[in-house]
Amino acid sequence: MNAYILALIALVAAFAVGFVVYGQLFKGPLNTVGEKIDPMHLTLTSILVYLSALGFIYVFDHFAINNMSTIGRGVVLGLIVGIGFFAFPLVADGGFLKSPKDAQIAVILNWVVSFFVVGAVVGWLR
Repeated sequence: MNAYILALIALVAAFAVGFVVYGQLFKGPLNTVGEKIDPMHLTLTSILVYLSALGFIYVFDHFAINNMSTIGRGVVLGLIVGIGFFAFPLVADGGFLKSPKDAQIAVILNWVVSFFVVGAVVGWLR
């Protein structure tokens, strides 16, 4: 599948995870009930997630694990990216943030699960 189309599908998958995490699981502690979405923030986030998905696809194409299916490879790479680039820094430096613990947990959960899902989607469709 074309990498640009696959990145668009991965973008939709990541936004679906964000909807569940921020809009359903943590909407009370994060005070997201009744919040209006800023169009500029949504646009910038969409562009950045799309570019991240393109980068993820490039790394996926050059990431090899012997005797592992493409879905398994995508899930492993998704966990490495999610934990290594999002969870670890937030856990290590979370005390310096002025946000409540529930917000930090929501951000960590959102990005780790997002890249897990992106990895599974890329592995399945690539």
